[in-house]
Amino acid sequence: ELIEVARTTFGGIDAVIANASINSARKPFTEIAMGELQAMLAVNIVGAWALVQAAWPHLSRARRGRVLLTTSQAALYGMPTLAEYALAKGAMIGLMRTLAHEGEPLGIKVNAIAPAAATRMTEETVKDERALQLLRDLQPPEHVAPAAALLVHDTCPTNGEIFVAGGGHMARVFIGETRGVTLPAEHLQAETLADQFAMI
Repeated sequence: ELIEVARTTFGGIDAVIANASINSARKPFTEIAMGELQAMLAVNIVGAWALVQAAWPHLSRARRGRVLLTTSQAALYGMPTLAEYALAKGAMIGLMRTLAHEGEPLGIKVNAIAPAAATRMTEETVKDERALQLLRDLQPPEHVAPAAALLVHDTCPTNGEIFVAGGGHMARVFIGETRGVTLPAEHLQAETLADQFAMI
């Protein structure tokens, strides 16, 4: 329905930003109830999936478009008591990488952003008023908006990448892989790998 409203109101779909989320229960991993996990996944994963999937045919027919999925530094680096949130936001990275490949021949670019901003979710979470005001001053949501605007613009220079943005800062996040070791099958044993772990 949202995609249809956008199409009929504005004449088409240029870009999709899947940004919806709910707050974490902020509990240790073993205390997060299945219902809390399912609610998080429903909004962050199923919601983003449904929105992008509804828009995709319109973008592909136009042979142009941009998709921006919201991930989180909790997914990138881990944060205690945010397991269900980190899980959901981590899924956005896998979805983004795959859609970037599928979208490239269609003229669609797909990226992910990990925003740092004092939002309504922050207001629900941070109870210390002085800390909250500091976050409002240092990381207002409007400091993320230029990065998001760039990543959904026709001139967006990148596809399949992750960016952090907030507080006037924007940086690309990358996943690396070491040279590692390659062993013949007859030497491929846990003990051999353990011996060469420094190289790995």
